[in-house]
Amino acid sequence: MDEEVSWFCDLTAAPPPVARDYLGLTERNFELAINLYFEDPELYSNLVQSPLEQPSTPCLPLLDVAGPYQNLVLNRQRAEIRLVTILPGRFPDPIKLKLKVVSLHDSNLSYQALSYAWGNNNAPRHILVDGYSHEIIGNLFTALSRLRRSSKSRTLWIDALCINQINITELLV
Repeated sequence: MDEEVSWFCDLTAAPPPVARDYLGLTERNFELAINLYFEDPELYSNLVQSPLEQPSTPCLPLLDVAGPYQNLVLNRQRAEIRLVTILPGRFPDPIKLKLKVVSLHDSNLSYQALSYAWGNNNAPRHILVDGYSHEIIGNLFTALSRLRRSSKSRTLWIDALCINQINITELLV
């Protein structure tokens, strides 16, 4: 079955580094653009929308833009965060994760936080998050491989997975 692929050049939902690179902005100019996003969202939207239907620079495919986050919206008033559970597996098995929303007010809440160096993304790896293929950097893949247990799941907070990296508002909260 052939899946229809559409492309978007509206970068309002793109990860910040993708938007920055696509627009050809320096770090400083991109920082100014982010500030503009909050001060004048309409102007920001007009600046980052490309009029091209078939861009010369590839945009992002709209297959799983929302991915595992689409039904896991956070409620900041309830102090909600996402946690990721590493499902059990052995070394050669694909890494499979489950995301869930929890409240920091839950007295039974138990998790560990992973701190690691993001590094570069020269060798991205793929994992499964709630059944969606998800690209991560090599350092995180190595950490997940080493933290995964063979017969017991493990619950963690990992910034690159628990924060929706394609949602600018969520990134900046």
